[in-house]
Amino acid sequence: MRGGGYSYSLLDIGCGEGFLMKYFRQKGVKVKGFDLGSYALRQHNPDMEDVFEQGNMDDVLPRLAERGETFDVINMSRVLDMCLDAEGTLRRIGKLMTDRSILVIKASHNYSHLQQRLLQSGELKQEYWLDVPDHTNYFNREGMINLLDAQGYECMDFFADYFIDFNLLNPLTNYYEKPETGKACYEAAVRLANLMHDLSLEKTITIYRCLADMGFGREITGVFRLKH
Repeated sequence: MRGGGYSYSLLDIGCGEGFLMKYFRQKGVKVKGFDLGSYALRQHNPDMEDVFEQGNMDDVLPRLAERGETFDVINMSRVLDMCLDAEGTLRRIGKLMTDRSILVIKASHNYSHLQQRLLQSGELKQEYWLDVPDHTNYFNREGMINLLDAQGYECMDFFADYFIDFNLLNPLTNYYEKPETGKACYEAAVRLANLMHDLSLEKTITIYRCLADMGFGREITGVFRLKH
């Protein structure tokens, strides 16, 4: 899909409102996205409908492969942890990749070192992040890497972000046990992340990489490619 003046191509799986597609299209990237419904896209970014395809992954991914489409970057944000068949989905995605392609997966970070420590100490009374039936898969760093490895991928990089879960260490801001503090904790986490980005995006990325290595962060992002 190179050519036509585009720098590279991007597929956004579960594109939602279409903001990611719009951002990268404005940067000269050839974009495409799909989702189960089109309402959110039509409400927020109707100008992206020409690169949108409606449907579920089991139908759209094989259809793209049958058309011979491949992409340089495939983004999957907050989707893999809701797949009924994560292994099959990853195999279907692989058919849209070349040896130069990368797959970026973002998911909630569950059963982190911090969560497990707080469960053991009793500071968390239960596994509040369990969300049945909406979430069908739960990932920490090791679990995501192992799943992708079994499906023929290798990990190129790994990050963790979103500092909100550090509030769980403080009984006054433990938003699982005190839900009324959740909004303030979220707003503080967003302000901190924005401040860090403003100061140095490069150093922030380094911090996010260290957080992932240590098993912290409320969300994790893995960057993968097909094994050669």
